Order: sequence, then structure tokens, then C-alpha cells
Amino acid sequence: MDHYAIRRLEPDEAVARVFLAGEIDLSAKLPLAAALVAAVRALGVACVEVDLRDVQFIDCGALSAIIHARQTATEHGVDLYLTHVHGGAARVLKVLDLWELTTASQPASHAHR
Repeated sequence: MDHYAIRRLEPDEAVARVFLAGEIDLSAKLPLAAALVAAVRALGVACVEVDLRDVQFIDCGALSAIIHARQTATEHGVDLYLTHVHGGAARVLKVLDLWELTTASQPASHAHR
């Protein structure tokens, strides 16, 4: 049984939302990467928000999927960032100097925090 959940909503007003829950570790890397890249490539999407409010744990394998998705998003002119970052996920991002993943990368972002 999976110890994580990935749910992608259809884009609303050019914003795609991906909700993560549980323990996002190496076993979630490929499904997470697929969900994020699909969100980035969805027709009309200008921004992808990755919501971590229900994440209890995240490891470097999952973070590498997020970093790769952000690079893909940048190449497609799409903004991708993390929202509702807390607890261990916040500490990991700060220690690894990846806190910029919590902010919009495009100057005219469609950010809804």
C-alpha cells in the first residue's frame, strides 16, 4: 500500500494544482515527476502550485522530481512553486538552500497563496 497520495486538479484560470499527502519519498519520485510534468504541459497552464499542507515527510528523491519539474516548467514559460510548506519539508528546503521553490519564479505570476 502506498504511503503517499498525489492528486492533480484540472487547471482553473491557467493555474494547475497538485496536492501531495503523506510520506513523499523515493517511491513517489516517478509518479510525482509524471504528475508535475503533466500539469506543466497541460494546455493553457501558466502556473503550477504544489501544495504540501498534508505532507508529513519529503526526501531528496522527491525533491529531485520537483526540481526537474521546475526546470521543465521554466523551459515552457510556466511558473511552478510549492505552497503550504511546513515542518520537516520546510527544514529540508532551508538546509538544502531550496527555499526559492516556495516562491514564484516568473515576475508576473498567477500566484494564489
